[in-house]
Amino acid sequence: AGHAAVVREFLEQEGPELLNSRAPGLPECLVDADMAPIHFACHAANDSFDAAAVLLEARADPSARSAKGYAPVHTLAVLGSAQQLEAWLARFPDTVNDWDVVVGST
Repeated sequence: AGHAAVVREFLEQEGPELLNSRAPGLPECLVDADMAPIHFACHAANDSFDAAAVLLEARADPSARSAKGYAPVHTLAVLGSAQQLEAWLARFPDTVNDWDVVVGST
């Protein structure tokens, strides 16, 4: 619940512009350039999915792409739990197609 409270506070302070903000890359932390807050929330999802839920409620883009084309579902698949990934795909079934960028299919 702590992550959700911090995200709510940032949203109140920064407004909806926060949802579209982008961060520089931090390769030493496995953070791709141009990641949106929803990417970071999914990055921390193995602790809890509460921060991502708050961002999604605020209408964060579930298909936001990083500079290398990674979507939040990629981060969740690697760092989240199977249950979180299943819940994500149930809520955003179209994001299953976000894999195309990574594997190079069309």
